[in-house]
This record gives sequence, structure tokens and C-alpha cells, in this order.
Amino acid sequence: LEPDNAESWLGLATGWQAAGDVDRALRAADRVEALGVESAVLHYLRAQIAFNQRADFEASERHARRALALMEKAPALRHHLPGTYTLLGGALWYAGKYEACLATWREATSKLPLASQLHRVLAWSLAACPDPAYRDLDEALRIAKAIHSAAPSRQSLATLGHVHFHAGRYDEAARCLGQAMASLETLPAWLAEKQLLRSQALWRLGRKEEAKAALKVVEDAAPRLLPAMPVRPQREDFERTLEAAREEIR
Repeated sequence: LEPDNAESWLGLATGWQAAGDVDRALRAADRVEALGVESAVLHYLRAQIAFNQRADFEASERHARRALALMEKAPALRHHLPGTYTLLGGALWYAGKYEACLATWREATSKLPLASQLHRVLAWSLAACPDPAYRDLDEALRIAKAIHSAAPSRQSLATLGHVHFHAGRYDEAARCLGQAMASLETLPAWLAEKQLLRSQALWRLGRKEEAKAALKVVEDAAPRLLPAMPVRPQREDFERTLEAAREEIR
């Protein structure tokens, strides 16, 4: 490793981050900055670490914004834009800046109309925003239906079911979420919360044995699922949803 080679240090930073060695990744990132180099990839790395390992949403927002500004000027890095917008919106969301979060994801879907993950997260947020002033179930449903119509998938079914649940359409929620879970041998972490919503929808439809069975799938998988959720606020969201389902389904 050449001590004054910023590109080499940046490669080490991203490698150590991927390996889960956050402290080494940050030391390498500090070395890149000490060499006077500003990099979109470096800011993205810092934004990820601030969000995932530190739950420092202010720092994550700051670095994600700078990463986006630099990526806009570098066509070779445009493939990172969807992930960076998702990260920025997430930082704003968990900081309670819901208006700014929704504005960010609206901007992102306008600039990147083919990035389905951004449309899904916008629909999800419009349906489930903790501040009812920013909920828009009609728009959320329109977006979710459009995503599923354009490219049906487990992800689009889960998004559609999520929106139906928050709109009180429990029959449609149970149907869509059931289809999203179909033929899965094991429950992946990204679907765990949706399975809990499915269990509650089934319960509210009077399908109590099915609801209990759906809840048990998550309870049995929880010891495996929690370590697969590295982001602390996401783990806390899952744990709250699990407890709410347990309280309802007795």
C-alpha cells in the first residue's frame, strides 16, 4: 500500500466496511480525507456507517447529500444514486423529518423513474408515516399498483399488501402478503414485518388459526432474523411490530 495513494486507501475503506470492520474503515476514510481527496464513494461509505452502525442520522444525512451532489457530476457513479437516495430518505425518516424524507423520495422517483425500490419506499412511507399529516393512502395505493402492474414480484406484492393493510383493506392485504410469502422455505428478514402485518390482517378478518400460524412463523424465525437486521432502528421497528401483533393475537 502506497501511503499517499488515496485510491488505495479508499479501496481499503470500502473493503473493511464490507467485512464489518467499521473502525478500520473509518481510519482509512480519514486517511483519504487527510490526502485532500473528496470522493462520492467516501461520503456514501460514511453515510452508511453513520446510519447502520452509529444511528447518527444527522451525519448520515450530511454525507448522503454530499455524495449525491458529487454523483450527479460523475456519470460513472450514477448507478449508486438509488441506494444513496434511499439512504438519505432513511436518515430523514428516522430523524423524524417526514416532510423532507417524502420530498427526497419524490425527487428521486422523478429523476430515476425506473428505480422501483424508490417507488416502493415512497408508497410504503406514504401509507405508514407516523405523522398522519403526511399520509396519503390514495397516492400510496396508486404507486403500489403501478409498480406491481409494471413488474410483478414478491417485493411489489409486499408493498401492495402493506398499503392495503394501512388502508384497512384487510382482505386485500392478506391476499397480497400471502402471495408474497408463497413457496418460501424460510422467511427472509425483509419480509418479516410484512408477515406480522399479514397475521394481524388475518386476525381482523376472523381467520384466527391462520393468524396464529402466521405469527408463529415470525416468532420461530426471530432468533435468526434479528442478527440479519444490522440497522438498529429497523430492528426496533420489527420488535415493536412483533409485540403489537402478539398483543392483538392471543
